[in-house]
Amino acid sequence: MSDGLEKAEDEVLCEIRESCDCERLSYSVSVSGVPTHLRSLSFMRKNEKEEDNAQILYLHGTCASALGFAYAYAHARQGENAQKYRVHALDLPGFGRSVAPRDMLLNRSPEELIRYYITCIQVYIRDVMRRTEDQMVVLVGHSFGGYLACRFAAASPDLLHKLVLVNCVGMFPLLGRWTFYLGWMFSMGLPQCVLRSVSRFVPLLDKAVMSRGCSAFGAYYFRLLSCPHAYGDKVVRKFFQVNGTWARCDQFLLYNLFGIRVPVALIHGERDPIVPAEQGKVIQEVAGGPPCFVIPDAGHAPYSDDPSAFFSTLHQAICSCAKPSAASHTAPLPLHHRDAFKGRWSPANTLENVSLQYAYVRRNIRIV
Repeated sequence: MSDGLEKAEDEVLCEIRESCDCERLSYSVSVSGVPTHLRSLSFMRKNEKEEDNAQILYLHGTCASALGFAYAYAHARQGENAQKYRVHALDLPGFGRSVAPRDMLLNRSPEELIRYYITCIQVYIRDVMRRTEDQMVVLVGHSFGGYLACRFAAASPDLLHKLVLVNCVGMFPLLGRWTFYLGWMFSMGLPQCVLRSVSRFVPLLDKAVMSRGCSAFGAYYFRLLSCPHAYGDKVVRKFFQVNGTWARCDQFLLYNLFGIRVPVALIHGERDPIVPAEQGKVIQEVAGGPPCFVIPDAGHAPYSDDPSAFFSTLHQAICSCAKPSAASHTAPLPLHHRDAFKGRWSPANTLENVSLQYAYVRRNIRIV
């Protein structure tokens, strides 16, 4: 990791430590033959009594990091619903702080990558969090981190007590009303590809950013996206078929959810343009158990939009988790939009087709 990113992170950590006990953790291990250096943050509020048998493990999404979650946690108001768990926020390898050889990851298939990330999470829970048999671990995944968390819960239910999915991508083939823009952005390699290509000019750009009164976290985030170790956008592209007009997840998770045997809860931002809040309501209907919480006026990163509302909702979600019901489907959800939507798909009617896939699920899946 570059010295500039380390320095920017230190400044943000100083701000976080005004209200939280926060420490850096690191662990080097070989995972599936890939030398990996895992880095994370462990934190909770100062002067708050920790529940010894409970911890949260948070997995971030694309263009994000553990520090962003800790920063939001530190700025949330402490209320009656404040959770008293110690939080571990893991930086996923390839997304900036946790380092793994780029070529060794990007040359792998999606299923090989899933097995790699599942093993990383297993190692972290067992060796870093030092989970014991009587200890509760709540896995919280946001966006692509939710995708990985869902796959992990299906593969290693014995290591988890509960699962909370926050605006989880990949539950359905199509995303929200930004499907068109995401397809265009991923095809063009935005924004990280461009920032990485100009990383040699980051010191000059830093001065321009800071001269406009950018916060310490803003400077850190800019450094993170331009870091040569941050190629998470390329990892995520392994799971989406994209062209200039759309992004589609072929290995979607909806049917995997029915096989998860740990209690689950869903959190959505009301105004999320990437993962519509309707997705959570549809899953709640067809899965028959997991509660769905919608945070008003929040977007794709609700912990950043309204930290106080998010962490209060997270506490409610953890307390309300329920196991998904077994379900059968009378017809499989087609992978290709034209199979389900009779060739009517175009950028102009993206919203219509997103709604059609939800209607298709409501029509063809039954709880058994």
